Amino acid sequence: MSKTIVNIPAVGGPEPDSDPILVSVPEPTTIVVPEPTPAPFVSEPEAEPVVQDHMIALMEILLANKLDKENIPSIVLTNDQIEIIKELVSNSPGSLKNINQTFLSILSDGKIDVIDIPQFIRIIKDVYVICHQSNQITLEPMALAINMVPVVKYIIRAIISCTTIENPTLVISYCDNIINISVEMIQLQSSLKNEKWSWTCKLC
Repeated sequence: MSKTIVNIPAVGGPEPDSDPILVSVPEPTTIVVPEPTPAPFVSEPEAEPVVQDHMIALMEILLANKLDKENIPSIVLTNDQIEIIKELVSNSPGSLKNINQTFLSILSDGKIDVIDIPQFIRIIKDVYVICHQSNQITLEPMALAINMVPVVKYIIRAIISCTTIENPTLVISYCDNIINISVEMIQLQSSLKNEKWSWTCKLC
């Protein structure tokens, strides 16, 4: 704190001969503003190990063509169907992951019913498109479509075998029925499109 000399005049008269009064004037205070601390860097969360282990187990089951659990009804695949599954696992693991997530979302409400048909149709179409675009699968479109039912049923069984659910045999039975209905709906839709095209040609 510094001291400054200030002369204070007398009120109503001449300035006094006495020494000036010392008035203390505080020095300006310097406020130090701390620099803002940068926000800590938060990295993207890594995939949960449980999910990774689930996908690894699923891929191993599909490649080995073997369902180990006794409570999983078996299904016999032809050589063409085995090749379709190998193609899906080897060259389209991302699509297999999407199929797995779609089916797990179907199971999330704890039941399988007709409301899930659009999701099953999506799974069937995804498998078909992957195989149809593959250079390794040489089946004609009609033969490929016929093989979709057992292939999708086997993939669903493999996913269930890697998942802890109650009464998997009953769940698989429901899934098989919904898959059959879904395929029939796809065939009906395709038939209606062809019939519409046929009638259009007749009218031309």
